[in-house]
Parts: sequence; structure tokens; C-alpha cells
Amino acid sequence: MKASRFDRYPVVLCLALLSLLAACGGGDNGGLFDGLNSDTKTIYAYSYADNTHYPTTINKVGEGAHCYLYVEAGRTIDNSTRNELITGFDNLIYPRVTSFFGSEPNPGADGDPKIYIVLLHIPQSPTSPTGVGGYFDPVNEYPRRGTNPFSPISNQKEMYFADIDDVRQDIPYALRTMAHEFQHMIHWEQKDHLALGLTGSDDIWLNEAMSVAAEIYCYGIYPPRISIYANSTGNALTLWSPQTDRRDYAKVAMWTQYIIDRVSFAEVPDNNVFRKALHSTLVGQASIDNALIGTGKTFVDVFVDWTIANTISGINPVLSVAGHPEWSYRWSHYQGNAASLSNLGNIFWADNVTFAPLPRWSSTYALYTPLGGAAGGSVTWVPSATQTSATLIDMGRGVLVPLVPNTQYDYLGEAFLCIRNASVLDTIGIVGDNVVSAAPAAGSLSRSRSVGRAIPMDVPPPPPGSGCGTLQLLENERRLRTPGIRVDF
Repeated sequence: MKASRFDRYPVVLCLALLSLLAACGGGDNGGLFDGLNSDTKTIYAYSYADNTHYPTTINKVGEGAHCYLYVEAGRTIDNSTRNELITGFDNLIYPRVTSFFGSEPNPGADGDPKIYIVLLHIPQSPTSPTGVGGYFDPVNEYPRRGTNPFSPISNQKEMYFADIDDVRQDIPYALRTMAHEFQHMIHWEQKDHLALGLTGSDDIWLNEAMSVAAEIYCYGIYPPRISIYANSTGNALTLWSPQTDRRDYAKVAMWTQYIIDRVSFAEVPDNNVFRKALHSTLVGQASIDNALIGTGKTFVDVFVDWTIANTISGINPVLSVAGHPEWSYRWSHYQGNAASLSNLGNIFWADNVTFAPLPRWSSTYALYTPLGGAAGGSVTWVPSATQTSATLIDMGRGVLVPLVPNTQYDYLGEAFLCIRNASVLDTIGIVGDNVVSAAPAAGSLSRSRSVGRAIPMDVPPPPPGSGCGTLQLLENERRLRTPGIRVDF
């Protein structure tokens, strides 16, 4: 999607907007802004096609204990879908996500404790590789007029949106979207509003990671993201594309699931790493480091463990290494008959393999198999920059070996190599790390499979609306804020 342009609409009232609001029934006596739960309302929604807000009419189709369900005028859903969405939100999403992350604004901007869930057609960006399946727009938490910050296009309600075409295509995925967007609403309340007093915002990658965590807490990991990540391990964890990119969701899904699986304190919500990070006044990596106090781990430690666990868990059967926190399950558990990580990748029939440069907080992998009947081979890691580190998994001996640069290591059977950039430095090498591999038997070579440049697994791709449009809307809101002024809800 295109970068957002908040200056496409004003942040102060003007005659044109007043006229538009009146035409839409938007004054204090009608439309959505009256604070009443009428069956038909006119609201502002967001178009990713041209990065503007636009008025549209929505009709109430159902109500639950914690939500109202609205559908855009001219579009419909059947009763079964309506009931499944309301039941899913009331009985699972609302209690579970609030348990793990905290409360949304309640009663919030409109004095009503119920959440507005709006199903509508989301106009998509023509340049985005992945469509937007849903979004939470924080502008709706601000008043339409009065003391700054305010916005004349605010709906003044706790509200998030889901693409109705995605709902019709895949209800289980739509429920994931509902959990995902609900966390964004909670994240705004707990971090931006309460912890930071609207003077700052969390890093977008961590906000999105927590929304993926909300999905996982409710429905488990989304299987296609495993193969997407395996094909894009060089995508930096803490960077987020301005275009909605499914590879971004895949990387934070794998990292998030590892923390839930191996780092969180059981499933006690108050001791949850993400909850602790969300409720602190720190943001991004610093908030995770703070939340990890008591685990014996730091952000760097968890990142290194995660990159190694991805390798071990791709082996079938899983290699058990004493003292190492590999995943509690095999990836093949989610893949059915599809290949595991160890069977992915391009094969390089050469002694010398050069990997692409690794951005900070990314990794790449290779499998070495001696040919010609040899019992093993050797690997020599030649880093191009000091910020990379490497671990070799010696399958024959069942051990992990932190590699020393420019030092040959002999392995038995097969070996997995994991290279990652986990340095405090924010630079990458001009050229990628060099790995020299050889087999002891004369005339035979090792083969290397680079998982970072892997071929796709035989699993279904995500549905078209697999992204979230939060980034643009958060950028809009940052421009709306006036430093030092806090909105009273």
C-alpha cells in the first residue's frame, strides 16, 4: 500500500466537512455520532486505494454480550455467519484477548461498553502485494470537536473493521482477523493512551506481533505462515514494510509463537511476556527486555534460541539437544504430508557457498550432506561482518556447536548451519557470509540447501485479505496528536 498521507484531510472543522456531516446525518442529533445504538448509521471508513476517509452506511445485523455486528449497506451475510462471528467474539475472543492483554477503552469514547464490529468492502491499494483484511482506526477514539487533539472524521466509538469478502470466503480466518484487530484496540488503550499518555507509540512490528499473539492465544498458529517464514528468514524481525506484506506477519508469528511456547510463564496472563511489555512505559525491544526480567533471558538470547529452534524443529524426527529450548512440536505437525524444513531449499553443488547479507534480526540456514559414501564432512564459517554469529547442529553427534570464524569443524552424518545477525549494530556486510564445506572422502563434495532461499511448501497460501492496515492509520493518528495534551474519555 502507499504510504499514508494524513494531510489529505484536515484536522480542524471546515465548512465542507460540516456540510458533509449534515448530509450524512452526522450532527449531534443523528447518524452514528449521537451515541445511540440505532440499526442504521453513517460512519467514516478508510480507503487504502487512495488513503482517504469516506462516508458509508452500515446496518445492524446482530448483537452479543460484548459487541454489535454491522454490515455495510447493500451487502449481506447469512444467519449462520452472523451467529458464528458474534459467538466467537463473545465466548472466546473477548474474554481470552482481554485476559492476556488487558481492557479495551471501556466504556470508551461513546460511554457504551460494547464493541462495534463492521463488515464492509475495504478498498484496496493497487500496489499492495497482500490485501487488507481488517483494521482498527484509532482516530475513532478522539472527539469530533473541542480541545486538541480532535478529528471531524472520528466515529467516536470503539470500532474495528473486517473485509466482508474475506468473511464470506473463510470464516475461521475472519475470526482470526477479529482477534487480531481487537488487540490493536487494546494496544492503543494500554500503551498509547494509558502508559504513554498519547505522547508516543509502540513499535509497529511489536504491535503487530501482539495482534498475531492474540490470534495464537485464540486459535493457534496459522499453518501457512510457517512455510512463508521458511522462505523469507532473511526478513528482519523488527522492520515492517509500509506495504502489507504477508512475510512480515509470518516472521512475527514464528517469533511470537516461540515466546508463547517456550518463554512465557506458563499461561498465567499477569506473567505473560507480551502483557508485561504492553503495560510498561517502554516500547519495542526495550519493553521486551524489561518483560523478560526473571526468565534469565534477554531479547538477544530469545532471538538466538528462536533461530536455532527453527532449525531443530525442522528436523524429522526432532533432534533433542540437552538444555536447548527447541519448539515443543514439529513443524510437520502442521504440514500434513508436506516436507519439513530440512527438505526445503536450493541445492548448491559446490564447496563454497556465499549467503546474501543479513539485516539485523534476521537469519538464514543451510543443510550439509556429504556425498560419495562419506561418514561426514566439514564446515568453515567465514563471516563478512562482525555482527553475524553462527551455530552448527551436528546431527551425528547430537550437539550444537557455536562456530568460531575461520575455523574448520568436522561433523558426522548431516549438519545444519544457522547464521543470524543479532548484534546491537544496525549495519549489514557488503557481501554475505562465506561458508566452505567439504567431505573427507577424496573427490566428493557436500551439498548445501539454503532455507532462506527455499522453494514453497505444499500448503495452501493465505487468503487474499491476510494483512492488517494498522500502519497507515497509526501514522495518521501520530500527526493528529498535539504533544502534552491528553484526551479525556
